[in-house]
Amino acid sequence: MKKALVILLALSMVFAAFADVPAAKNEVADFTGNASVTWGVDLDTGKTGFTNSESANLKFTLMDKGDKATSGEGVWGDLQIKVGDPLQYDGGAWKNGTASVGAAKIHVGENFAIGIRSGDVQNGGYKLALAAASDSGTFNVGAFGGSGNTTQGVTFEVALPSVLNLNIDFRSDRTSQYTNNYGVAADVDVKAVDGLTLKVGFGMDFYGAKDKGLFAQLGYAAKLDDKFFIEPQFAFGMNFANTMELAAGLLFGWGDKNKDPIKFMTGKVSNGFSVATMFNLKNMATIPLCIAVYDTTFVENLAAGVEFDITNLKAMSEGMTLAFDAKYSLENAVPTIAVKFSKAATNTLNVYAGCELKGLVANTTFTVAYASANLMSSAKPKLGTANVSAKISF
Repeated sequence: MKKALVILLALSMVFAAFADVPAAKNEVADFTGNASVTWGVDLDTGKTGFTNSESANLKFTLMDKGDKATSGEGVWGDLQIKVGDPLQYDGGAWKNGTASVGAAKIHVGENFAIGIRSGDVQNGGYKLALAAASDSGTFNVGAFGGSGNTTQGVTFEVALPSVLNLNIDFRSDRTSQYTNNYGVAADVDVKAVDGLTLKVGFGMDFYGAKDKGLFAQLGYAAKLDDKFFIEPQFAFGMNFANTMELAAGLLFGWGDKNKDPIKFMTGKVSNGFSVATMFNLKNMATIPLCIAVYDTTFVENLAAGVEFDITNLKAMSEGMTLAFDAKYSLENAVPTIAVKFSKAATNTLNVYAGCELKGLVANTTFTVAYASANLMSSAKPKLGTANVSAKISF
């Protein structure tokens, strides 16, 4: 271990001699720990008990992130090598610090290049930004085009600054170099209008099942003033066989996007009000709907949101869910309350209420929490658990 550390330190000093490559850091990035004890009662069985937990972590950064790249003009080879994460000793093991290729292309003038890295002949993979269920697979149009095996080849790139980017991929099957199995893809990304997202792409194989697909994405974030904006979003993808996906959402927003939820709201949450749906145009048996509102700005220290999901607008009996989250941050206390009700073949009702208390004892957080099970269980309401815990941490 000591020999390895000496070698790595020596290497880091060598790298530090170059301005652009990763430089030696040799610093403690994180040294934290905690220990807790929890006593609780199962309100359904009447049984009680303790549980303990503890953790400690040392993170030592040996080498910072960095990159190195060629330069040139006219016709020249562009190679970018980067270390995206610093080399660290974290939790008993060395992590990160690996080099990867960021770009490899031959430039021909200022607006044209030929990329020589592997890729694919597919386009897509878009997640709506919403007040709830944001940045999740719930309203996600996946990638469409040729098969996932058509990855080896080149990309012809045309870049018109502040106007558009055009990429054309010409690739062959990765299973073997000499197959005569080719595919092609093209996509356009429009850059001409601030706040506009407009992408269109097509891809296909010329062999086997001759998979092909089309993808389009459209969104526009229109500022209403310095705080508020409205953002309609659409994504469309089809494989010319049995799938024609359409996702649509509207976010009336006012701040941060894609933050972690408090308790029961799904996916990520964003400050705003949103409506969203997604369905297959070739099989519209199921049409979901999600309506949500979330906010951390209107009342100081309060974060709260409501999410309402309908599984299928065409068959309301398939189910619906209502979730409510709220958290209020005081100087020494953070009370949280959350409720989730689902109506389907089996109805469920879950309630959570808790409060974190700080300042009573230095370096210690006390938590009192109640978490129900299904309070609408058909046999007998499941009352859940109640717990009290103390956690010492730094």
